[in-house]
Amino acid sequence: MKKSLAMTALVLATCIPIGLAAGTAVRRRAAGAAAQPLRQTVEKAFIAPDAEAQAVLREQDVMRYRGTEIRPHPDAGGPNIELQSRIGRLFALHDPPAPPARLAHFAWLDRPGVRINGWYGTIKNVVQEDDRTLVRVQVLPHLASEAGAVTSTTASYLETYAVTDDGVQFLESEAPQGGLTILMTD
Repeated sequence: MKKSLAMTALVLATCIPIGLAAGTAVRRRAAGAAAQPLRQTVEKAFIAPDAEAQAVLREQDVMRYRGTEIRPHPDAGGPNIELQSRIGRLFALHDPPAPPARLAHFAWLDRPGVRINGWYGTIKNVVQEDDRTLVRVQVLPHLASEAGAVTSTTASYLETYAVTDDGVQFLESEAPQGGLTILMTD
């Protein structure tokens, strides 16, 4: 009961002001003047009035799906960094679904209170091939904890994709050999 009252209060106290603060106010000129709207952008962001409402907003943000974030290899430089950054943007834009083998590899994370809410990784290798680019990526899960704790794992998965301006196509994958797979929570 307390949570439903808190959520009702949150909706009344935050959603309406957020909608107004995020939008643009429109006013009409006085009668007789041209009917062109005057626009005034509201610049102040709304801050929830109490700690409980702020905690609910933080939890919603932590649990939201984050998509696929692929970053360039740490040693990439010059034209390689530009190409790998472009590849990362294409992954974010197309957000390819996780292959079944990756989901099976990370099935051990399916436990109460922990949720995979997206994927991130690093480009390991790039090979130009005719009209496409072959990309080897080390992928890890973005994890969220319902308790709000920082949650991560050292487990990763290696995947190869064909990347073009039209999309990202999964080709093959393999689990890395050796190493510990640890789930860490704060």
